[in-house]
Amino acid sequence: MIWKGYILSKQINLKGNYIKVIRQSTQETTYGGDQGFFKTNNSNSVDRKKNQLGCGVVALTDTILYLLIQTSVKANTPTGSYVNHGLISEESLKIRNKLTQEEYMTYYNKVYDFVGGVSGKFGANGFQLAVGFNRLARKNGWKLRIRWGLSASKLYHRIEEMLQKDVPVILCIPTMLRKKDKEKSITLFQNEQKVATVNAHFVVITGIVTEHQETYLQISSWGKKYFINWKEYEQLIHNVFLGTILGNILYIK
Repeated sequence: MIWKGYILSKQINLKGNYIKVIRQSTQETTYGGDQGFFKTNNSNSVDRKKNQLGCGVVALTDTILYLLIQTSVKANTPTGSYVNHGLISEESLKIRNKLTQEEYMTYYNKVYDFVGGVSGKFGANGFQLAVGFNRLARKNGWKLRIRWGLSASKLYHRIEEMLQKDVPVILCIPTMLRKKDKEKSITLFQNEQKVATVNAHFVVITGIVTEHQETYLQISSWGKKYFINWKEYEQLIHNVFLGTILGNILYIK
């Protein structure tokens, strides 16, 4: 892989193909789930809340689906037996990791219920997502458990560790609680260009690329692949109120 004109000296990626969803409106294939699937004009609807504040549940849904499908691929077992007995169709199984939007939304809604929905202001937080995952794991007999990371010093090492074990990493770009921090955010890169800035948002890390002491996290957000600069993220969480607590990962072991 080439990044900014250089052949990368270091690269870590998930071993399997990341979750893909076929959008109903355009038939394009996404890179992960998208809370925009729930976009609606009804201002009072639950779907509107999922669209605006559902990024954490999308990240958790993607992670669970990836782990379930990869487990079935490695065990050469029909995925449907892992994903709640038929929520994923036979056609999707043939493609592997590629779901219809309806299938994805069905599974998202199940995860949404397990985490207890999202609040009307901030969405789901990391602790809530961890509790929801562990409830679902106990119900289905999964051995994995998840907890919200609180250590900034171990953060990068844990990201590397999880990716090397073929586990997606749910990362939170923290909410800015103080007025003086409101304008602070993280830059999203796509095709080496700055395309947006964001805060108060969950993403899924699917890889790491490093060259000439610059490290970028490859992420899935809104059904697209982006990159964020690790140093920029690290500086942000150390320079905003409660940044290293709110800005961290769901650590799966």
